[in-house]
Amino acid sequence: MCRANYYMKKFFYILFSILFNIFKMCPLKSDKITFIATHDTSSHGNIGMIYNQIKAKKLPYRTYFIKREDYKFNRSEGFSSLMKHFVRFFIIKNFHLATSGYVILDNVFLPAAYFRYKREAKVIQLWHSAGAFKKFGMDIPANGELRKLEERADSTYTHLIVNSESIKPIFAKAFNMKHNRVYPSGLPRTDIFFNEKEIASRKKFFYRAFPELKDKKIILYAPTFRDDETTNVKLKFDFEKFFKQFGREYVVLLRLHPFVKKNFILENHWHGLLYDFSDYEEINDLLLISDMLITDYSSIIFEYSILKKPIIFYAYDLEKYENQLRGFYYPYKDFVPGSVVSDMDQLIRVIAEHDYNMDKLESFVKKYNDYFDGSSTERFIEMFL
Repeated sequence: MCRANYYMKKFFYILFSILFNIFKMCPLKSDKITFIATHDTSSHGNIGMIYNQIKAKKLPYRTYFIKREDYKFNRSEGFSSLMKHFVRFFIIKNFHLATSGYVILDNVFLPAAYFRYKREAKVIQLWHSAGAFKKFGMDIPANGELRKLEERADSTYTHLIVNSESIKPIFAKAFNMKHNRVYPSGLPRTDIFFNEKEIASRKKFFYRAFPELKDKKIILYAPTFRDDETTNVKLKFDFEKFFKQFGREYVVLLRLHPFVKKNFILENHWHGLLYDFSDYEEINDLLLISDMLITDYSSIIFEYSILKKPIIFYAYDLEKYENQLRGFYYPYKDFVPGSVVSDMDQLIRVIAEHDYNMDKLESFVKKYNDYFDGSSTERFIEMFL
């Protein structure tokens, strides 16, 4: 982040906090919930599932949202439009946040580094990643202003949700929270994987939108963003070699990090074989319709393992990632529920021979997904609302 951009954001964070502290003098409303959905705004994300359940049960809460688009100010919109945007975010949404009895987040909300919620407010961090795989939060060695902002923002949470008893100590340390503030209750967005009616509905919706993919054997490729690759990012997946081997037997759907996505150009000669679904909002749809997942260090494996479908770990830079970048909470090759490969030849062989190492999947699910049972949303409602 360039310094000018950083200071501009910092100015807006401080301005937001000044107004927040003014609004905080108003009474707290115990029937008011503000959702801060800056990571996943889909209807089947963690926040979307909780919101839908509140409405379905007709619970007596007023709900408000802060979403990632609220952060974006486009100077080309004109003064009048910018002022409306300013009032909506800094005044109206800020007021509701300051007076909400419940604040439910799925990511770090950096303006909170400069203010404190009222003591009676419940501030519940759902977090957007399932499980503990690659290191995150305070477990990543880092310095500088951004880390300080994250630490201060994280210190405002009163509750933290995780998907398993076994990872409770890891999350407590990563967020610098007391263990008794970490609650294993599962992740609401995984409930869909236990609902056959909803699964059928989502598949029908997807294939209606993309009929060309119906009856195809689909591979979802979801590589992790590398912290040291912010420019000139290149995928290390040799599509030419892959499709030369398998022809039209498979189609590949890409799910790329935004930094990778903006540097990736989908070439026309892969038409009908390779599709970019990086901007597709409902990630669960992609998990449901795919026959196989290829990833490396992504926490998507926790959700995908519920479906008992093959996962291949294309870890071409494993040593570097482990020793120079983030690192892991567990020995990588022992931990992951599938076959590990380091180059395209190995990847192609595993697929051709169906050598998926499925025996590791069952034990992985039992150990790390013990609260994934289709009732995570209901459990959240009972515990907190």
